[in-house]
Amino acid sequence: MAARFPQSTTSLGWRIKPAYSSKILAIYWPATADSVHRLYSADTSTTIITRSPSGASINGDGLLTGNVTGAGGSYFSDSQAGGLGTTENGDYTLIASFWGDLFNGVGDVWAMGCAAPMDGFLNRQSLKSASFTWDFVRSGNSLGSNNAGGGDDVLGWMVIGIRQVPSDGTARFRAWANGAEITGLRSSTAPSSSATVGDASNALRFGGSATGTGNTRAWPECWIVATDLSVADMDAITADPSIVVEVVSGDTTPPILTSATGTGGLGVCSGSVSTDEGNGTLRAVATASATQPTVAQIKNGQDHTGAAALRVVSQSVTATGTQTIASGAITGGAGTRWLHYLHTDSAGNDSNRISSASFEVTAQATSLVVTVPDAAGLTGYSAAVLSTSTPTTGSTVIRTATGLTFNGSGQVTIDITGLGIPIGARRWVTLTNSNGDPAQTPAPKQASGPVAAS
Repeated sequence: MAARFPQSTTSLGWRIKPAYSSKILAIYWPATADSVHRLYSADTSTTIITRSPSGASINGDGLLTGNVTGAGGSYFSDSQAGGLGTTENGDYTLIASFWGDLFNGVGDVWAMGCAAPMDGFLNRQSLKSASFTWDFVRSGNSLGSNNAGGGDDVLGWMVIGIRQVPSDGTARFRAWANGAEITGLRSSTAPSSSATVGDASNALRFGGSATGTGNTRAWPECWIVATDLSVADMDAITADPSIVVEVVSGDTTPPILTSATGTGGLGVCSGSVSTDEGNGTLRAVATASATQPTVAQIKNGQDHTGAAALRVVSQSVTATGTQTIASGAITGGAGTRWLHYLHTDSAGNDSNRISSASFEVTAQATSLVVTVPDAAGLTGYSAAVLSTSTPTTGSTVIRTATGLTFNGSGQVTIDITGLGIPIGARRWVTLTNSNGDPAQTPAPKQASGPVAAS
């Protein structure tokens, strides 16, 4: 068994990979017996945090060995003003990785949670072991237990995780072990705690290793706290947690975006933004809200609620300065809209998010409904739509239609989708029957009543 995390007793130039940095709030792994490396989502090097001497040790594979069960100083804790970025009734995931086997001699090993003393985890979302199994505890009750592949005299990785996603249509709480969901451990009951994870009153606490009689042991490798990890993320991370970290490249400076603009038009929008780096990818999403989507949501083409954005743009950046988003179609009809921008450079550094001021999009008409007196039921007509409201010099035919039949009200509908005609605009229409006789409408089609472009 080789170490899966980088080993050092001092800070390392590592980071959480960009693919996970908007989801994983913090990851910890052993540095010495009584210190761990910590990475927050925006860090480009680890911070060493310590605990009171525990009497444990660390082996060559970076595992904490020796008995550090119990409460108090034998556990690590971490907190910051305002918390780590989630709450116990929101998107909240805990993952812990251990090596060893599980037998009755292990007793309780409190792996990870957000309460003090450690046995308070029974009433808070947490991970712990008890005798032969691991317990997956949601706030207010336990989902149940699973051995995560561990057993008497069976040494191996035991990577466990509990995920809470209030919007999950399958179950609010779900549990994972070693790369797969434990489908029997699910619950949609709302939690009893809404505490802020990792604030001054609710420090995140983690640790716990144990040696029992014989070769019974549970030695930790790492601990992760996150928000909404997808099912695929949970499968991958609980198979090997080390996939979420990487060595920092030489470029650790994110681009800086300024001067965001947005302009609306007839079913279209355009915009621009300025960047100080000339590489990577610029993304923009148009939404119906001034609320900025998260980095992950912009990358996924979503608005701040997770719904599909009204327009999604992704384009290469080859020079610094103003980047132009060309005019393009926007869905959602007429209304007030915003453009939200993100620039990811070639080293994977994400810029600040920046939004344009609001702009207005007007809706395009999709049809002309033409009424001809006494034409009810007539068939075999064709239509020509001019670019102007009167047949003047320079007018051009912008749409033709054939095989038209008047309905019982003497109306025929001509499709004008994509022509960029505003709702209510006038266009001259000439109707001709199959014999070539014109049935020209008595006046240009007006922008109101049954003949309005709509």
